[in-house]
Amino acid sequence: NSDCESNMCRDGYCTRPCTDLAPCPESFMCEQGTNQCVSIYDLRVGTACQSNADCLSNMCHNNYCTRPCNEGALCPDYYQCQEVGGYCISNAEAEAGGAGDDSSSGCQTVGASFWTVMLGCLWVMGRMRRRKLFSSCV
Repeated sequence: NSDCESNMCRDGYCTRPCTDLAPCPESFMCEQGTNQCVSIYDLRVGTACQSNADCLSNMCHNNYCTRPCNEGALCPDYYQCQEVGGYCISNAEAEAGGAGDDSSSGCQTVGASFWTVMLGCLWVMGRMRRRKLFSSCV
């Protein structure tokens, strides 16, 4: 502890207390209960969970613990940073379609083939309407 300016050493690195007025620096988060800044790299991503309380990061997603991520705090191997929300998801989940059961936004992505079909349908409908208009004028 005496090696640290804050007089708080945790798992080989210096830490400090955190509050709303004194948030943790990038790559750290405030651990509930201890109110200490903990390295997000120490949070066990991938551990099975049933609720947020089961995870050190207080973030349970699709029955596994996750943590925040950004350019300065990369996800561990076999995980990637979910752009919306900024948390780590498994590569398998990302390949299967992203955020999994998180449907709070109500939005879904649609492949290009869908839009190609829709544009084709609109083009055909426009051609049919145009023929109908010109045939009634003659």
